[in-house]
Amino acid sequence: MFKTSIALVALASASIGWSHHEAPRTLKLKEERMTIEFTATTGEAVVVFEAESEAPLSFVGVHAPTGPEVLSMQSADKRNSALSGFIIEARETTILDLMSAYPEGEYRLQADTLDGRAADGMARLSHRLLPMPEVIFPFEGAHDIPAADLVVTWIPDPRAEQYRIVLEQGDDDNLAAVLPGSQNTFRVPNGVLAPNTLSHVEIGAVGRNGNCTLVEIQFTTR
Repeated sequence: MFKTSIALVALASASIGWSHHEAPRTLKLKEERMTIEFTATTGEAVVVFEAESEAPLSFVGVHAPTGPEVLSMQSADKRNSALSGFIIEARETTILDLMSAYPEGEYRLQADTLDGRAADGMARLSHRLLPMPEVIFPFEGAHDIPAADLVVTWIPDPRAEQYRIVLEQGDDDNLAAVLPGSQNTFRVPNGVLAPNTLSHVEIGAVGRNGNCTLVEIQFTTR
C-alpha cells in the first residue's frame, strides 16, 4: 500500500489568535473528500485528499478502512504556515494499482492543531468511475481548427454531475471551466487560443461520488 508523506511550507495561512477558553478540545474537520482522477488517455490515476479546519493545523494523517496510515502531512513552519485546509494528490499510478492501494470504504482523518488539540473526520472513497467522455469536436490530432468561434462538443452522459474543461497552449492553462452535467458543448471565448499553435483540451466527466474520468485531445489551431 502506498503511503504519502509530505512536509508543507505553506498550503493555507491562518491566524493563530483564537481563544483557548472558547475552543472545544476536539474539533471536527469539514468538507472531507477523497476522490479519484483518472486520465483515460494516458492510463494515469491519482487519489485526491481534501478537508478544511476551523483552527490552524500542524499535522494531518489519513488512515485506510483497514487501519494503516496512507498519508501524513506536516507543516514545516508551524508558527507562520499552519494549515487551515488541504488538497493533496497522491503520486500518479495505474488505476488498478490505485484501487489496490486505496480500497473502497471510510477513511479516518486525524489531525493536530497548533494549540495541541485533536481534530478528526471521515471521508468515503468509491472506485466507481464514469466512462471516458466521447469528444466529437475537435478530434485527436486535428489540424486547421479555428482559434476563434471554437465550440468543443462531446456526447453527454446522463450520470455525470458536471464536466470540467481545461484548455492549454504550451505550458499554460489558458482556460478552465466547470459545466453542468446536462451540457455537451462549450464555446471557447475568442482571444483565449492563439492561431497556428499546438493546443490541448481536457474534458472530465464527474460522477456523484466526485470521481472524475478525463480525456485529453491534442489539436492545432489555424
